[in-house]
Amino acid sequence: MSTRTIMLARIRLDLGNVPTSVFTDAQVSVEIDTSIHSHWHERLHFNEERATLSTVAAQEFAVVPTRLPEIDTVRVTVSGDMIPLDPMDWMQYVQEYPEPSNTPGIPYRYVYRSAIQGVGTAPQERLYFAPRPDA
Repeated sequence: MSTRTIMLARIRLDLGNVPTSVFTDAQVSVEIDTSIHSHWHERLHFNEERATLSTVAAQEFAVVPTRLPEIDTVRVTVSGDMIPLDPMDWMQYVQEYPEPSNTPGIPYRYVYRSAIQGVGTAPQERLYFAPRPDA
């Protein structure tokens, strides 16, 4: 049974004895779509994601495996200790690290950014670390 079918059944149950001529399944489906569209950006327990990334020495960025609407915390593990990173904006990153490969080390800041790969392709979500990871 599809999620939409389950939702329709639950709404029908909530409506009780209201005849289907008053609220057809098509009308209820439209209202479900409207509700989803109105609330898609809200953080709810079922639409939160967690991602774990691995870095490679001198790698410029790490690709985020799923589109994250916002990031709460980015941490690196160094010798078993979890160290939180501070966010920074792209312009600050470019100014402070014009040649990121020249400043490897343990990252303490990050930039979350979409990067366009080419015409007609979807943007790729990336995490840039500052300084660039040395491991």
